[in-house]
Amino acid sequence: METLVIKERKKKYKTDLIVMTIIFGPLLFWFIKYSVEPGFAIFLTIVLLIIPLFIFAGYIWDVKSKIELSKDGVVLSYGRSIFDIVHFEGKFAIPPDTRLTWGNIAEFDVASISQQSSGGSDGAATTTTNHYLFISFSNQDDFPVSQRLASMRLRRFEKTPGEILALCKQYQTEFGKIKKG
Repeated sequence: METLVIKERKKKYKTDLIVMTIIFGPLLFWFIKYSVEPGFAIFLTIVLLIIPLFIFAGYIWDVKSKIELSKDGVVLSYGRSIFDIVHFEGKFAIPPDTRLTWGNIAEFDVASISQQSSGGSDGAATTTTNHYLFISFSNQDDFPVSQRLASMRLRRFEKTPGEILALCKQYQTEFGKIKKG
């Protein structure tokens, strides 16, 4: 088996282009149709530029996560995006890659965590489900309790969490026995 790299999907540009058109289309029409004070026009343009700049920053700061499966082991490369930073799920710094050899890996597992949040006064609620890949170590006594698992959030990957789990277990059965025995 060759080295397999599972990456996040690419972002879709169409939605962002539509949002930018919705913001700047009416603004441009309004500037052309009516005579506007230059100071107010500059202020309004700066205020309305915040949203497209936020969208553009999402492309600049977006570092894709990936999982690399090879005969040597597993490499978890953590990514981050501007949206994770704003929602306090991530930081500006990217954590270093986690490299695990097959001799240290005991088991793979995927956990799904659902969270329901209220939509406000109308009583509607939204449910978000996050999937995580957990890797437990075979020699757990060598690690403190807080470091006995390696984990990665499986969001926006090219493959489903079930497919990723199946591939990890397939590579473990293929290469795990060679490294241990």
